Amino acid sequence: MFKKILFASEFGPVSSNAERYAIDLARTSRASCHLIHVIEAIHLDDDQEVENLYTNLKARASFQFDKILERFREAEVSCDGHIEIGQRWRSILAAADEYDCDLIVLGTRRFDDHSRPYLGTTSHKIFMTSPVPLLVIPSVTTVAAPSRADTP
Repeated sequence: MFKKILFASEFGPVSSNAERYAIDLARTSRASCHLIHVIEAIHLDDDQEVENLYTNLKARASFQFDKILERFREAEVSCDGHIEIGQRWRSILAAADEYDCDLIVLGTRRFDDHSRPYLGTTSHKIFMTSPVPLLVIPSVTTVAAPSRADTP
């Protein structure tokens, strides 16, 4: 069914449910996976502080990244991947093209009855522009509407 699945992870609760789906789909279809984590770019002119921030974020992300790769390997799913800095939705689509993926799997936040989901999320942008199928998995946690005390 699928040969190469791109799994985009943000390492939090939004991605944990999607990770299980990616592993199960890859295992049942005997597909390989490519894992991507994108650190959102801050657009400033050559700023050493920003470069140091990216270095630190990549180092912290590597630890989580390796843990996910290990879970894929424990499930006997071939998986490689990379961490990059850029616009999340564009980087995910570029990776799907570069690694010849035929499915993108990613998580999305669930909203409760009182919150309004908004357009412009990473998953929405990918949905609107992806040339390959997209599987969007709701997270196991729900984003609650702010209470009246939280609003001005």
